[in-house]
Amino acid sequence: MTAIGLVAVFSFVVLADFIWTDLQSTAEGKWKFVVLNPEQMNGLQWSFYRLGEMIKAYGGLCLVLLFVALSVGVKKLPELSTSHHSVRFRSKDLIFIIAWLSSAMILVYQIDSIAYRNVVYSVLVIFFGFYVFRKKLSLTALPKMDSSVWMFLRVIPEFILVLALQFLAMQFLDFLKVAPFSDRENMIDGLLLESSQIEMILVIFFICLIGPIQEEIVFRGYLQTYFVQKWGINWGVCISAVLFSLYHADVSSSLSIFLYGLVLGGFKEKFQSLWGCIALHVFNNSLSVWITFASNT
Repeated sequence: MTAIGLVAVFSFVVLADFIWTDLQSTAEGKWKFVVLNPEQMNGLQWSFYRLGEMIKAYGGLCLVLLFVALSVGVKKLPELSTSHHSVRFRSKDLIFIIAWLSSAMILVYQIDSIAYRNVVYSVLVIFFGFYVFRKKLSLTALPKMDSSVWMFLRVIPEFILVLALQFLAMQFLDFLKVAPFSDRENMIDGLLLESSQIEMILVIFFICLIGPIQEEIVFRGYLQTYFVQKWGINWGVCISAVLFSLYHADVSSSLSIFLYGLVLGGFKEKFQSLWGCIALHVFNNSLSVWITFASNT
């Protein structure tokens, strides 16, 4: 029940980001989604905002309860048998995955610097997850490096597919008269261009390496593996892509991120390894960072 409570906390905090997003018109006659400041929110939005802040600020008790829940879960994890197919992720494992994400989010909330916060969050998620699911790590396909040369050669074609799908997503938004405006992307650009040197290095480290590794382990490793075992490859890839899109809490880019998640999910299932997905994610983010610096020099 403790872990379920933490799942509710994490779901609320993620979905609440959509509650204080407003639709505004632009001078070009299009619409854009804008994240409101607290002073711009209406009564309901402000109430949700304050509740979310209180949950994140005073979540120490949740952390203690989570550790108790995880200790129970670890004791019940089966030993990894010689047969790979005899070990599966259970529904309880899914709850612990999201509960552990919630605990990491609550823990790093007290860190003022966004750059430091993101890096610490990713490190906690990766290594805490490795400990909790150490007996089921093979299910994530992280240890597997079979067909590695061909897999890494496929990164560029997969990246071109991502660009094509994102272009189609942009055309669809243009058809709906929605401007490709993203507060999240603007915030990232600001962190890259306006932070101190140390924070800029941390932001680049997060975007180009530790962030992609953390997201691939969580979404294509743990979550997609669970949903594929539960409902098959097609539904598993789609559900993990939806969760991947919601996790980024960016309304304007949600379709593009969902399609990106589909490509990453299909890539993982094709080679049964996370390393190709990680390479593609790292390449995509690194190119985006390079474009940001190149366009502002």
